[in-house]
Amino acid sequence: MRRQRILTICGIVLLLAGVIWTLRIPYYFHRSDAVGGDLLEQARAVVSTAPKEVPQTAPQDAAALQPPARAPQAEPTAPFGVLQIPALKLQAPIVAGTAERQISVAVGHFTGSAAPGTSGTALLAAHNATWFRHLDRLQRGDTVLVSTADGTYSYEVTEARIVHVDDGVTKTRGPGLVLESCYPLDALRQTDYRYLVYATAKKPGA
Repeated sequence: MRRQRILTICGIVLLLAGVIWTLRIPYYFHRSDAVGGDLLEQARAVVSTAPKEVPQTAPQDAAALQPPARAPQAEPTAPFGVLQIPALKLQAPIVAGTAERQISVAVGHFTGSAAPGTSGTALLAAHNATWFRHLDRLQRGDTVLVSTADGTYSYEVTEARIVHVDDGVTKTRGPGLVLESCYPLDALRQTDYRYLVYATAKKPGA
C-alpha cells in the first residue's frame, strides 16, 4: 500500500514536471514576442531611415568621431538599432550584448566586434527559436539592412557557413556583417554548432 502511494506521488511529480516543461516553450515564445515587440517600437523611435554608406576604410580623423561629452550609458537591453531582412519579412530590435538577457528578447550585437555601419565586421546573434529561426532561407544577393541613429546601412548576403562553436567567426574581408544562431535551427536548445550568414557592405540603393 505504501509502495503504491509512493509510486502515485512520483507519477504526479513527473506529470507536473512534464507540464511545466511543455508550458515553458510557449511562454518563452510569448515573452520574446511581447518584450521584443516593445523593444522594436523603442528602437524605431531612435533610428534614422536615411540611407548611409558604410565607410570602406577606417576613418583617419578620429577627432571627428568623438562622442558627446559624458554620453549616457544605455541599459543592457535598451535598443540602439533595427535589423531588417526583407527576404524573411523580419524586423528586429538590436541591443548591445549577446548574453541570454539580451538575445532572449532581441538581436544582440557582440560588443567585441565592430559597430554596425563601421569599416569592420559586425556580429549580430539571436536565438534560432525566435528572430533567426529562418536564417537558412537567406540566399546570396539578399539584402540586410541595419538602422541606427546615424542612418540605415545596406549589406548583401554572400554566403552561409556551419561551424563548431570553438572555431570562432571569421571576419569579412571588407566592411561586413555576420548573423549568427545555433544550429540546427530547429533545435530548441544550446548546440555545439553555429549557423553563420556573411554579408558585405554595399552602397545604398545598389
